[in-house]
Amino acid sequence: MLFKKEKEVLELIVKHLDKVEECLATAVKSVETYIGGNIPEAKSLALKVDRVETEADFIRYSIYDGLYSGAYLPMVRE
Repeated sequence: MLFKKEKEVLELIVKHLDKVEECLATAVKSVETYIGGNIPEAKSLALKVDRVETEADFIRYSIYDGLYSGAYLPMVRE
């Protein structure tokens, strides 16, 4: 059975992976749009990539905080 902090960290990891997946999908779409010649749309998608990447970073920081606030034993944290 997982403890509360461990469960929260696992949920954050899944959320982070979802954001990374969204970021990559949007980046691919942005490049495809740029190659297709629709520069304004590509720029818009690139800005979305930046925003989603920032959201993923904040989730990653929350994961670090959870790990170093006592979720998991010190040997397991890395």
